[in-house]
Amino acid sequence: MDYAKWDELAKQQELEDERERIDQSIRNRQAYIKEQTERQQNYLKKQQSHNHTGEHDHSHDHHQHDDSCSSSGCSVASLRPRCGCGYADPDELKRIALEQQRNPPEPEDVKNRKKLLAAKAAKEDANRLFQQGNFEDAFKLYERGVLILTGMIGPTDEQYAEARDLECTLDLNACACKLKLKQPLEALTQAQMALDIDQKRWKAWSRCGDAHQQLGHWDDAKRCYHQALLLLESSDDKSRQAATAELQRALAQVDAGMLRDAQSDREFQRQFSRRIAEGLRLESS
Repeated sequence: MDYAKWDELAKQQELEDERERIDQSIRNRQAYIKEQTERQQNYLKKQQSHNHTGEHDHSHDHHQHDDSCSSSGCSVASLRPRCGCGYADPDELKRIALEQQRNPPEPEDVKNRKKLLAAKAAKEDANRLFQQGNFEDAFKLYERGVLILTGMIGPTDEQYAEARDLECTLDLNACACKLKLKQPLEALTQAQMALDIDQKRWKAWSRCGDAHQQLGHWDDAKRCYHQALLLLESSDDKSRQAATAELQRALAQVDAGMLRDAQSDREFQRQFSRRIAEGLRLESS
């Protein structure tokens, strides 16, 4: 008895479960990015407010100061001086000022440059792990690079453009890890995130096609591969010729997969029809 179709249904259920897990992962990441975006917006608002007002207005009208302690009846004069609203120890203020002079806080521009360097370092380490075949740890490092970039606050236009380009590359490399691990749904998610950043990057369409091919989504795979080929025609990529040949081979694999599925469907129909005929003969005998 042919259980191929039942096995296919079981695989489809497993894919649905995996898709739900990936969707939850995406929601978590989107929530994190939203939080970082809000931090960036708040920072920019503070910077704009600081630029518009040359001095800081600190009003204490909303505070109420009581001249006596309700529990003991002691007067303010008898209390030991302490730091609070309207009072600060001059020696402490001098110490803080000197400390800030010796170790001034880094400007956000400098912090952002460091984060770009850290993300690039994570990418290089992940590349080494990928070459060694350690795809799981490589994926984690690529993801770490993305999280570092989302932590940038108030980047310049140049830093923002560099960060987006690097994030797209990290997503594509993370996709490659998932393809190696035979986790096509997660690979497809990574490829789609790269496309959200840059619709004109041919490699993003190619990786998207690879994920669809592993899933057996032949029509979607062909569409993505053709789009990648179209972008390659106008690209100055040094590996354009080799990439074009690779995409042509991928399209041939898709055609072969479609043929296998068609043959399998015809075989299933023949077996199903034969069982129906056998059942009818048994009922009539």
